[in-house]
Amino acid sequence: MTTISNSPDVTAEQAAGQLARQITVEREARGWTQATLAGRAGVSKAAVSRIERGEMSPTAVTLLRLAGAFDLTLAGLLLRAEGGVGGR
Repeated sequence: MTTISNSPDVTAEQAAGQLARQITVEREARGWTQATLAGRAGVSKAAVSRIERGEMSPTAVTLLRLAGAFDLTLAGLLLRAEGGVGGR
């Protein structure tokens, strides 16, 4: 198993799961459907669904698009997924 360098107790798989859950949290907090998020981010609804279910690892470009749809920086989205404050 691969570990995240800054947090040796968190595996890459756990970090991916945290990120997937955070994307769902951010979307639901705004009252958006997966289709709404997909449209705002310029990705397919199927991609959003697969990312949220942990079936697909988003590319850096897709993460940037998702973060932008939430009006967050990529760093902000990642910090929120790690349990930090994050944001712009």
